[in-house]
Amino acid sequence: MKKVKCYMIRKPMDIQEVVDMSFRYPERAENIYISETVEVSQDVFNKICKNPAADYDFLAGKGGSDGDGHLTAVEVINRDFRGLMKSLIINPEGASYCRYMGIF
Repeated sequence: MKKVKCYMIRKPMDIQEVVDMSFRYPERAENIYISETVEVSQDVFNKICKNPAADYDFLAGKGGSDGDGHLTAVEVINRDFRGLMKSLIINPEGASYCRYMGIF
């Protein structure tokens, strides 16, 4: 399982909040284990960045922690995205929205 280190923001308003908090508090970054990588269209990627609280079917039932107590998340990518981060790290804690979101 792939492991990344990032600061997971609880119930973010938008991607700018995630970026701001990640740069403001780098010491809060923690190890997150990627349980699945999902490639989405540019439109879906942008929608997640603008409205992480919306429902996204592909997140339902995922995230949380594994049997060893490691935090798990879904890595969401768009190969055409040319921005600050490579991917969005999302732990929906079983829900279908971005309950926790970080960047990598």
